[in-house]
Amino acid sequence: MSVKTLVPPHLFGYVTVSPVCDPRRKGRQYRYLYTICVVGPRPRNCFDGCCRIDVMNGSVVTWSEAPSIIPAGPLAFVPRPGAPPDAEADGVVLVNAQGADGRAVFVVLDAASFTEVARVYVPYRHCYSYRCTWLPSTT
Repeated sequence: MSVKTLVPPHLFGYVTVSPVCDPRRKGRQYRYLYTICVVGPRPRNCFDGCCRIDVMNGSVVTWSEAPSIIPAGPLAFVPRPGAPPDAEADGVVLVNAQGADGRAVFVVLDAASFTEVARVYVPYRHCYSYRCTWLPSTT
């Protein structure tokens, strides 16, 4: 599929909201931000993809399946259990999304490659743009 960008990101940056980083890096220097963003042609009336932004070199990796699936809220980064704190891309990114039929879809992306690891369709709708927080298990 070919996508034509009306407002090129290299001129104006990506439109994003609610960026998150590895929660182990909060309050410290970090390299990667994970956020929902506008990937397709602009102007756009909704966020249609997810971005991993490398704040050290400015590179951006995107994931999008619009219009069949659009992100419905902020992303959550979950570090791999046992991953060293300096391995910021060693984990997964949880994408709370909505399918074209209105059902909730949860997509799991590998944080390093930004490729899909898993997808779960939920048989009901959920609120668009609700906020989420990932908390580690106490066990």
